[in-house]
Amino acid sequence: MLNLIRTGIILVVATFMVSVSIAQDSKDTVMGLRDEVQRFSGIFHSEDAEILVVFANLELGDVIYAYAAGLGFVDTYLEVLNPDLSGTFAQDDDGGGGYNSALTYEVAAAGAYTVRLTTIDQIGNYELTVGINTPQVLDLVNAPPTLTVQEGGFDCDSIDRLGERPILSGINRTREGKAYVIHFTLDGVDATSSEYIDAMADAIQRSLDVQFNDLGWLPPPADCGEGGDNRLDIYVVDLSDSSGIGVAIPEGVVGDNPITERVEFFAAYSYLMVDNDMDFVSGNLALDLMTSTVAHEIHHNIQFGYDFNDSFFAFYEAGATWIETLVYPTGNTVYEYVEDVFSRPDVCIGQLNDVGLRQYGEWLMIDSFVRDLGIDSYQFIWEFIGTRQGLPAFYDALRELDSTPQEVMKHLAIRNLIQDYALAKRFTSTVFIEGNVTGTGFVSPQRDGIQELGVDYVAITAAGQFTFDLPSNEALTMFVVGINTETERATVYDIGQHGTVDTTPYDYAYIIVLNTTEHSDFDNCHYTDWTITIRDGSDDTLAVADSERWNASQFIPIR
Repeated sequence: MLNLIRTGIILVVATFMVSVSIAQDSKDTVMGLRDEVQRFSGIFHSEDAEILVVFANLELGDVIYAYAAGLGFVDTYLEVLNPDLSGTFAQDDDGGGGYNSALTYEVAAAGAYTVRLTTIDQIGNYELTVGINTPQVLDLVNAPPTLTVQEGGFDCDSIDRLGERPILSGINRTREGKAYVIHFTLDGVDATSSEYIDAMADAIQRSLDVQFNDLGWLPPPADCGEGGDNRLDIYVVDLSDSSGIGVAIPEGVVGDNPITERVEFFAAYSYLMVDNDMDFVSGNLALDLMTSTVAHEIHHNIQFGYDFNDSFFAFYEAGATWIETLVYPTGNTVYEYVEDVFSRPDVCIGQLNDVGLRQYGEWLMIDSFVRDLGIDSYQFIWEFIGTRQGLPAFYDALRELDSTPQEVMKHLAIRNLIQDYALAKRFTSTVFIEGNVTGTGFVSPQRDGIQELGVDYVAITAAGQFTFDLPSNEALTMFVVGINTETERATVYDIGQHGTVDTTPYDYAYIIVLNTTEHSDFDNCHYTDWTITIRDGSDDTLAVADSERWNASQFIPIR
């Protein structure tokens, strides 16, 4: 399980900005410069810390612009206040995308105003950009900061180390490979066994071989000798009191990974921690869980070599979970996360709130688009994300691959319906059905509608030639899927907002309603309601099926 502890970015600002670093222990007040963009960066060392930027002598009609980026899961909060902080004129929490905040405020009365940055009960790094009559401040929303490192590499002496490495409970022991070092002990609460370490060494080597040699990933930056030398360090510790069984921790932020051709902004080196015994499960399952965890966390180590700080947080987990299926095609546990996708197909991708472990289950999306775009497409997207930011970077990368987010979600929705996956026999659920078409009339969702790039499924339980109309919102579109169980094939009709389909040739038929709207903030998604009108289509022209035929050999009927 990934734990994104993201602090310690080294910042070099663009030429039009003024940079001030602030050691943030309690409260700092600085004076803002009129008509100049200023950026302040530092670390909040306590949960009640704040930074105050005071603008004096503002005039009626002046506009204050502010953007605050908390690095990683640091949730920033912005306010515009009067000088003694007793009155609030504007405030924002997540308007900057992800956990970042952004606001504008037009001055209603001449005088002094204060921009205050705090965090939501968290410590960690921040970057605050402010200005008066400087709308370019908001250009930073969903754009990476301008970071640079030494040309051709980085200086280890200048790297910020993010915290301390684990201290084992007993005598330190190591198991070494050419590219890795396992740190473990046989004493105290972190005690493990030699057999467990033997299996872990095999798992690490296999994971490295598959991901670097077979798949062609480039390594992250070397770790500047932390842990004794530049090899990848894995610490075997008791994680029973934490929420995870494995964790990848970015430790040194170098900005650009000198090993790759592209210029990244948030490349980092990291170390791993893996639970010492997986004692909450027994027998072979404990070893399977350990080996798949190793594959998962090593991939986070690789991801951090491109970007440890992207706001599309779910892509980290989805990608590392999908990699488990390549390293251990039969000995993984990724099927456990599928239910959280199948039960909530109507939420936007990247959603983290109130949807269980759906971000892990989105490995299905990666598996789906890789089958359409090639196995190298996933790595291409990470290379792309390393130079951009957030969901917009993901969408742009898909377009560079001659696809679209809408096409990716359409194909994912079809595969989820017919369970067209190599691991489908291990799935324990099917997609949620929002309604049934039993004849002419109307059908609406049981729940709230569909969020951006989400889908709803409707079962067509009546046989006949029907015309379907979806007039409510241009963002929504429909596909009808007919399934023949004898031929084990599915046929798809892309009917948009209106179309006629004869369902009689099929044993089962379904409508998929897709919300085509792209979102940039997974914390700010909205439901769009819908109603489909169904009427007799005997006299209407039939829609033409897509040319592609889908494998429905593992389809499970759903009503």
